[in-house]
Amino acid sequence: GPARLRLSGPSLFEGLLVCFDETSYLGGQREKDDEKGPSTAELTRLASRGGAIVLANTSARYEQYRKGEDPPYLSSKCRQANAYGRGRSTQGPWWGRPVFITAARPSAARGKAAEEARRLGWTFLPSRWLLDCISCGEILPPSPAIS
Repeated sequence: GPARLRLSGPSLFEGLLVCFDETSYLGGQREKDDEKGPSTAELTRLASRGGAIVLANTSARYEQYRKGEDPPYLSSKCRQANAYGRGRSTQGPWWGRPVFITAARPSAARGKAAEEARRLGWTFLPSRWLLDCISCGEILPPSPAIS
């Protein structure tokens, strides 16, 4: 928990590009588990303080931010899955693409921003993923049950 976060601190999410799905927080699409979770502003603050680049929207130009390196606090499970080709697409591993974080179940995210993110091949993750990563002090792989 907190001790791990202090070790990773401001670089936990370094190398990740994230965008938050405003409509899922405002439009009542929250998952049951996430009904009392942090607001978009709180999640944005946590992600940026952890070193993530927070994109304002899905049409933001993000190519300039790509480093081509793995994030420093990528979990061994992510590295192992990548070595075996799981979690990869033609665009590379999931963490090499922008991450669209939503309060709704990722497969249920709706709206213009979600449609654009899907079209661009972004990774969809629930907001609780961000909190789980902070608790563990490393970037965790997405659970197959939540995508």
